[in-house]
Amino acid sequence: MTRIGIQGPEQIRMNVTFRLMEDSRIDESSIHVDALGGNIILTGRVPSQSARVQAENDAYAVPGVQYVDNRLTVTLPSSIRGQADADIASAAIDRLHLSPNIDSARIDVSVDEGLVRLEGFVDSSWAKTKAGELASGVPGVTGVRNLLTVKPAEILSDEAIEQDIMGALEKSASMDTSAMTVRVEKGVATLMGTIFDVRDYGTAEEIARHTAGVVDVINGLVMA
Repeated sequence: MTRIGIQGPEQIRMNVTFRLMEDSRIDESSIHVDALGGNIILTGRVPSQSARVQAENDAYAVPGVQYVDNRLTVTLPSSIRGQADADIASAAIDRLHLSPNIDSARIDVSVDEGLVRLEGFVDSSWAKTKAGELASGVPGVTGVRNLLTVKPAEILSDEAIEQDIMGALEKSASMDTSAMTVRVEKGVATLMGTIFDVRDYGTAEEIARHTAGVVDVINGLVMA
């Protein structure tokens, strides 16, 4: 197994910059990247909330990145600037309604000057994250406040959830779980330990969010 050596802040900063340049969904020309140790600071402008979220996800995917301080601001293109809040809300509701795994009837959507506010209930941490992503992709959205409350359909003990998450992680053929641990308290799952492949960071979090009974996930995994 090949392990990635320790990288300095400047190398991490350059790697994040290159990652943004390679992502065709993002115009990186107005994004500035700074690094303080393993902490990345993104400043500048992007044309949509979805681009803001994607830039943060790209930074987290770079080996050595431990935290991303996303200070990017959304500056909408002139073609959609001033779009009516009612139209944005309607489009967001439509997107939620079309998602087969989200009960949109339990979600309230409001919009104020492009800022979407999601309130109500979903039955999983994954559904909460997905609802926020769907709202972010609506043209004209400048930000999303995801205030959805997770109420699992099935109440499980923290110990049972821990076992289910760890079991699912261990079944992933490509993932080395030898240095990983999982702790769950009141449904909040915390992933800790070391990973040896950067792809495992997102994969492990996704597995945890899809586990029954999980209300939120704190990803404390670090690269070796």
